[in-house]
Amino acid sequence: MSKSFMVFSAAVDHNSSMCTQIRGNLYDAGSGDIRIDFERYESTCPAADIRYYVAEFSSGVSVQRGTKVELTSDTINVPLSPTVDTGKSFPLISGFISSSTHDGNDFIEAEITANNNLQLRKNTGTGTAKIDWQVIEYGCSAVQKNTISGWASASTTATLSPSVDLSKSWLIYSYKTDSGGDTTMAENMVRGRITASNELTFDRDETGSTIDLTWYLVKFTDDTKVKHSTEDFAAGDGQENITLSSSINLASTMALGGMYMRGGKSTHDSDDTPGYGWFTFDLTADDSLQITRNASTGAAADVGWFVIEFAPSTALYRSVGTDATELIDDADCTVEI
Repeated sequence: MSKSFMVFSAAVDHNSSMCTQIRGNLYDAGSGDIRIDFERYESTCPAADIRYYVAEFSSGVSVQRGTKVELTSDTINVPLSPTVDTGKSFPLISGFISSSTHDGNDFIEAEITANNNLQLRKNTGTGTAKIDWQVIEYGCSAVQKNTISGWASASTTATLSPSVDLSKSWLIYSYKTDSGGDTTMAENMVRGRITASNELTFDRDETGSTIDLTWYLVKFTDDTKVKHSTEDFAAGDGQENITLSSSINLASTMALGGMYMRGGKSTHDSDDTPGYGWFTFDLTADDSLQITRNASTGAAADVGWFVIEFAPSTALYRSVGTDATELIDDADCTVEI
């Protein structure tokens, strides 16, 4: 458990937060019974589609996690113990909420503010948000991070220094917004991309809200490889199949998107359904990525995607129970996976 982490993506089609916001938790139920728990606040909702991946390492990776952290104020500090190397660590979050409206409680910003602290931030909204979090310290990595505050335009960029190897880099981001409701979804749906070796780009299809966004750029220094690009969806288009530039090892590869590991941007603004810009990412073959959304009528979308192939023999699976170990050495680090 302390050397494993989970990513998941979800496709939904509803305008109530109680149906769309889904938390996911990897946990030990006792006696080595490792389970995954997905939950949303309301049970009488349309079906949601989930794709998940769990990566397990024997050494070189350390994971801390927590579940159902209640955001009783706009800023919550979560202690980390033991301390982490902030130059090699990044957070992943998911959550659910007891509200029918997507507003300031639905978009949560996560930042490691010190080597012993994870900070979760939101704006005021209806209902109570509860967050599941993971902080991953990946020994064979170099992590850059920064916060973009008061973003009000349609697009913004961030500079990477030093520049990175595009084939070994993964972008993670989360954000909070100051608006919500029936006509603001397009301005709150953000696509993130690595657009150059020294540049990140974040964009959305409408403006009106002010966003604070924290990003992490993870550059792997072991044999891990990353493919990434962006995919556009025309109005009415619910699924795209992408041929990858080269074959991958399905047993050690995961796929995901942006905010909450599922997010992109969308033109949808007639109600507060996020499903127009939330996607699942499914590796259907060793050279194929399938991206699906459950809401598509009348609204276009774009999503930045990442396919991460960990160093050979990583134990990565859609169901728990696989073991794999191999010693990997390179000039930067040694990781047993």
